[in-house]
Amino acid sequence: MKKVLKIISIIIGAILALIIALFVVAKFKEKKIADIALQKISTSIKAPIIINNISLNLLRKFPLATIEFEKICLGSPNSLSSSDSIISDDETLAKIEKLYVSVKSIPLFKGQLEIRKVEIKGVNFNYIINTHGTSNFDFLIDTTKSKTVESDTTPINLSIVLKELLLKDIHCNYHDSANSISAQLLIPLAKVNGEMRNDYLHGSAKGVLKLTNCNYKTSTLRLMNQTEVNFDVGYSKDTFNVRKLILTTDGAIFNVVGSVVLKDTIETNIQIQGSKINVGQLIKYIPNQTLEDIGLKKASGTLNLKASVHGFVSDSILPEVKMEFRMDHGMIREFDYPNLKNISFSGYFTNGKMRNNKTTNINFKDLHIETELSKVDMSFSINNIDHMQYKMNSDLQVDLGEIKRFIPNTIIHDAKGQITAKFATKGILPDTIGKDFMDQVLENSEADVLFNNLFIAVDSTLSLDSLSGHLAYELNHLTARDIKTKIPLYKIKINNTSFDAKLSGKLSKPASVGIDLKSFQIKTDKSVFYGSAKIQDLVAPDYNLTCNIKLNLNEINSMLPDSLVKDLSGEITAQIASRGKLDLDSISTQMNDLIYKNSSFRINFDKVSVDMPDTLYSVKELSGKLAMRPDTIEINDIIGVYCGIDFSMDSTKIINLYNSVIKNQASQLYVDGRFGLGDIDYSMFAPFMAGN
Repeated sequence: MKKVLKIISIIIGAILALIIALFVVAKFKEKKIADIALQKISTSIKAPIIINNISLNLLRKFPLATIEFEKICLGSPNSLSSSDSIISDDETLAKIEKLYVSVKSIPLFKGQLEIRKVEIKGVNFNYIINTHGTSNFDFLIDTTKSKTVESDTTPINLSIVLKELLLKDIHCNYHDSANSISAQLLIPLAKVNGEMRNDYLHGSAKGVLKLTNCNYKTSTLRLMNQTEVNFDVGYSKDTFNVRKLILTTDGAIFNVVGSVVLKDTIETNIQIQGSKINVGQLIKYIPNQTLEDIGLKKASGTLNLKASVHGFVSDSILPEVKMEFRMDHGMIREFDYPNLKNISFSGYFTNGKMRNNKTTNINFKDLHIETELSKVDMSFSINNIDHMQYKMNSDLQVDLGEIKRFIPNTIIHDAKGQITAKFATKGILPDTIGKDFMDQVLENSEADVLFNNLFIAVDSTLSLDSLSGHLAYELNHLTARDIKTKIPLYKIKINNTSFDAKLSGKLSKPASVGIDLKSFQIKTDKSVFYGSAKIQDLVAPDYNLTCNIKLNLNEINSMLPDSLVKDLSGEITAQIASRGKLDLDSISTQMNDLIYKNSSFRINFDKVSVDMPDTLYSVKELSGKLAMRPDTIEINDIIGVYCGIDFSMDSTKIINLYNSVIKNQASQLYVDGRFGLGDIDYSMFAPFMAGN
């Protein structure tokens, strides 16, 4: 035990002796070392330098020797002419609280400085560029001397090793008058090391820097409070490695890791992550005039993204880029449009394996937008920017009252109510939008629309109230069902209206368009109109119509003006069949042919009364049957009252009415039937028989 204690005491004593010896050596050599350091500085910098104290410390970075400088003041070249040994604040370029330079010990005592580590603490300096582009530090680089040196092909052996450069509390005020740029830079802590031997270069840097009070011309950069960069980077063998790069600014945090190989063709492998990107904060950088031009008052939301850049970069090659993104709690307030709230979406972007427009893909998976009364849920994707392929699915809930002010009064005077719709489409967007594109949309789209309790005013008098129903479109198949509404002007209520139509052909070629109306029905409280129809060729339509009508005249009485009809009552039922070809430029001249030659009617009258302003055209209690087929009219069981006279008609045929009477051709009119009249009051004919 005594031997152990003795050994320990010897070791401690040796260490103490070594420390004392180093301290004594340092004190004896301190002045010589200071002279060497000052000589090196004075030959390098042609500017006044004041150093408050220089000391030598052999223990701080043992086995390296450390030269300690305290309170260094670097003046401008103009202050060289001053007889005063004190540099004024106006002439001060930089102030350094402490500078530690660690060098190899043995060469130092031989008068040689082989620097291995440098530590700088507490620096304040101004970097100023005047309007001519000259900085206040340009004098450190002597550009006035020009020497012609003969070409020397002897290889130069270059070797620089910096084990460590430590920066603490570095403040820089930057002002560039030539480009109207200014900023304040703070480096709280940074550590740099490097080595360069001929073609070999290796180094790394780790630390934090902060930017404040930034300005660039008239831009809104001045609104930035602070940007902090936390970095850990390195360079070795043509490869720049980013182990950590965190950029934190007002309303955004970005994290970058990866590597870049710097050769003839640059190779990248970088990952970027953006988190807590506050749209409300970043929008302050958009100029006010731009915000006014787009009508934007305010915006907010949180955006997160993750991206990667991988591959080679050259003049003709792009790397593969992938990015995922998500927005939450978004809001947009505009001057002229409804406020948007609860905006959220997620999606991704990539330029694909081929890294070009053809393989580019943009995909929004779940876009959600709300207004006060409406909302939209949507997903869509875009592929191949050169020949854009699109695909979209959407769910809409639209309040008509909210969007009415964006619809011209010439189209709709007023609108209220809710529309719920689903819409899906896909296709290729052409270079120009034309009729062919509409064909593509119809062939590749689906829609499902549900409207509930709508109010639509076409003008100040005509309106649709309580309009509800369901419309659906899929693959050229259009259906409507459960359509109902009220028309206050005519006091009519429409119920259970529907149709089922198949479309064919192309809108770009109207002659090829066909409409197969498999069924249709329009129903009111007391009347109904139903049937089927086909139309082919919208230029010169061929049509085929079959329909049934049950018409309550009292119900439509309010639709007709008093100047035309005073009163209507009774019921008419009809079966109509018609087919033919229309000339759209001369329909009026075709009507008689279409009615008398191309159509057939079976009509039943049940107690029909028509009270006209002119009593000669009035009839009461008309009942019976009328059938008409091309050029033949059959009348059965007709009874009624005309001008107070009962009349009847039964088993009656009228043949060739169209040619002989309507067209006034020289042909025979054939009439055969049974006719009856009741009691006649001849006084009614007196006005026609009175003489002059």
